[in-house]
Amino acid sequence: MNDAKAIDVVVGFVTGDVEVREFEAVLYREAALEAMLSCEPAPPYSSHGVTLFNHLIALDYGDVGAVVDARGLLVKFLTGRGVNVVASNKAREKLRLLHSAQPRWLDADNAILSELLAAAPAAGTQRCG
Repeated sequence: MNDAKAIDVVVGFVTGDVEVREFEAVLYREAALEAMLSCEPAPPYSSHGVTLFNHLIALDYGDVGAVVDARGLLVKFLTGRGVNVVASNKAREKLRLLHSAQPRWLDADNAILSELLAAAPAAGTQRCG
């Protein structure tokens, strides 16, 4: 994979055109993407190495909060390279929904809440009998 293709994958992930699991697989597999992301520093709050690549591979992409974090960091990365992109709001909206549904005293893991939300019946359905 060359640099242009690697940028395309990052843009696709940020915009939501590339599925989260596909991006995660490419992140682990492609040396060109690793090289590009390794030239950028990790965010100051990261405890997972010193590069953006280290931070991104340490994230749990099953956690919607991690997806929001990754997309935000990659928007900054792309903007720094002159690529203007608008991030998908799907993960941010899901995170907002998860946080609004849980009581303030409960500090449940986002991944667990996501699983519960996915297993919940669709709005307007009833279970009778």
